Amino acid sequence: MAYPPEQFFPTIDGGHDWLDEQIDTFVSKEFPGAQEWSPVALPATKGAVGSGATPLWGVTVIDKDGVFRTLLPPKGARPGWPFDYTAAQQERRAEFEANRATDVGAQQGVETQVPPGRDFTIDANPSPLLGGE
Repeated sequence: MAYPPEQFFPTIDGGHDWLDEQIDTFVSKEFPGAQEWSPVALPATKGAVGSGATPLWGVTVIDKDGVFRTLLPPKGARPGWPFDYTAAQQERRAEFEANRATDVGAQQGVETQVPPGRDFTIDANPSPLLGGE
């Protein structure tokens, strides 16, 4: 494909999977049951690349009935349409924070489940194998 979106957007978590995730969501909303989709370079895509702007793409879709459809950017579409790097980055950050909160909660849960009267501290005098007495 001329002007693939991967050339114009940075990676998130080391890859461009976010592009596929966004367009999957977009296409499934517009055409529930769609069989396939693909971004397509438009004349405006080439023009934007030539001027150094972030290009827009169209999306070809094979709908649930096997009919080819083409989604074009709406009038006034944001640069990069149908992709949104900022939204993808914010979504990944929210996922990270949620996972981090879950991990911290799990760690705290383990700590609060220590039976009363039990001491799980590290011995100040390690075994002779570790250089202790």
